[in-house]
Amino acid sequence: MQIDFNVHVLGNGSAMPHKERNPSAHYIEINNHYWLMDCGEGTQFRMLKYGFKRSKLDGILISHLHADHYLGLFGLLSSMSMDQRVKPLIIIAPSDLKKLIEFQFNKSSFQLSYHIEFIPLEESTESVPLVDSGWFKIHTHPVQHRVPCWAFKFQYRRKIYHLRKDKISGLPVEALKVLSKGEDFSDTVTAADHTEVQVIDKKYVYCTDTIYLPDMIAFARGADALYHETTFLNAKKKRAIETFHSTTGDAAKIATEAKVNQLIIGHFSSRYDDVTVFLEETKEGFTNSFIAEEGKSFVF
Repeated sequence: MQIDFNVHVLGNGSAMPHKERNPSAHYIEINNHYWLMDCGEGTQFRMLKYGFKRSKLDGILISHLHADHYLGLFGLLSSMSMDQRVKPLIIIAPSDLKKLIEFQFNKSSFQLSYHIEFIPLEESTESVPLVDSGWFKIHTHPVQHRVPCWAFKFQYRRKIYHLRKDKISGLPVEALKVLSKGEDFSDTVTAADHTEVQVIDKKYVYCTDTIYLPDMIAFARGADALYHETTFLNAKKKRAIETFHSTTGDAAKIATEAKVNQLIIGHFSSRYDDVTVFLEETKEGFTNSFIAEEGKSFVF
């Protein structure tokens, strides 16, 4: 069975270290393509721990330039070079990150073995997909944090062509193979006449560090899964506003209004040892909620 989307959680903590939680990172599988969403300190070690290969990565996305979201990047890039990687790597991130990468490797006299295709994030880019391969798109939308920050939407769409038993009797095996790909075998033996089409349409939205932002409702509309930060419990609403973060209630409200299928919460403040209370509060507003537990995978 083909898995269309698989989101693996590598970290669910916020800026201040916690002995049981690591900084933000998600390893995302999309139909045999691989993306890393944020790269907090130590991300590559957690990739090793959970068995996710850095060599498979097609691209890395960085939501903003707070240290807990990108400090693991330089080590990961170096390791991929020491692996003698030659496949180009896409990096989608705030424009200043390119300067930091260049500074790091210039000062260390380290030459990467592969090319980085850097796509800078701008506030005007949300209407145009930054990646568009036809079957797969990545959109961004600016959110409100203390520094420029973006949410991401991963959209995947494919078609499955089921052969119609009432139409394929007597056709050669070669014809069946062609038709099952959605292609015409001949002018008279066409996919339109001999197959039924099933459309697989999946959407995953990643929204980290931000104050409650109503714009996210439209951006996340109908998503199969929404990851939304819940740095604070509802009792700390004032602190959340002061630091441009969200509460459990904020995330639940976005998920409810956007009519998403499931809500994944994370980016927990280090002041809390037990994060189950985050889930309890979030479920009061949106029942189908889950903790972004490190090592856990969400398949949809």
